[in-house]
Amino acid sequence: MEFRAFKMDGLGNDFIIIDNREKIINLTKDQIIKICDRNFIGCDQLIFIKKKPKL
Repeated sequence: MEFRAFKMDGLGNDFIIIDNREKIINLTKDQIIKICDRNFIGCDQLIFIKKKPKL
């Protein structure tokens, strides 16, 4: 599976941000653990940006 993600850091924390507004990315628990692992990409927080629900 390919998707676009951004890795950012601030104040000693690092984040991986996935834009889920256009293309829906569904990751399994194992995939999330792998992405956050410091021996792979590594991060303190994994953030998904979603579309605002229509009212």
